Amino acid sequence: MSQAWLKQKLPALQGLQAVGLAVNVGNAARLQEIRRWAPGLQVMPVPASDIAGRLGLQHYPVLITATTLQQ
Repeated sequence: MSQAWLKQKLPALQGLQAVGLAVNVGNAARLQEIRRWAPGLQVMPVPASDIAGRLGLQHYPVLITATTLQQ
């Protein structure tokens, strides 16, 4: 599901020069796979449970901008 979302949103994300936060990544190989899904974007592994809790997020992926959350 995340891969399909990223593929659909990729041109807009590239236009925004978005930075991807890969949460719950189990190993380096999985992180590399996710990075291949997002050519041209920086994707960084992060623990995001604190951010998700503060923003009331129930699932990923989500696009967070200065004015909105889009899932």
